[in-house]
Amino acid sequence: MVLDAAQRDTVAHFWSDLLALPLLDRDYPATGPIAPGAPGLAFQQCRPPESGRNRFHIDLAVDDLEEATDRVVAAGGSLVREVLDGDHPYRVMLDPEGNEFCLSKGLAGPEDPMSPSE
Repeated sequence: MVLDAAQRDTVAHFWSDLLALPLLDRDYPATGPIAPGAPGLAFQQCRPPESGRNRFHIDLAVDDLEEATDRVVAAGGSLVREVLDGDHPYRVMLDPEGNEFCLSKGLAGPEDPMSPSE
C-alpha cells in the first residue's frame, strides 16, 4: 500500500513507530509487512494535500483504546473524535499530515498490530 505524503520521512517514521514495523533500506521509505503475507506501507513524495476527505483510510483493531490513543499522540498524531458504537467504540485519528485513520476496540485478534510485543 502506498500513502502520499508531502513530508514522507515524517509520515514513514510515524507509521513505522506506531505499528512497530522496521523501515526498510530502500530508495524510498517503506515498512515491512503489516502481518505475515500482508503488504507493507510505502510512502510517496507528493505536493501538500488538498482539503477534503481521504479516499481510503486504515482501521487498526486494538485491545486498549486509551493506550493506543496515547501511542498515536506520542508518535505525533492527534485525536479527531470518539464514536461510541455499541460494543465497538472507535476513535478517528490523524497522522502528522492529517491523514485520517481509526482505532477500533473490540475487533482485535492475535494479529493486532498495536499489541505490545511479548
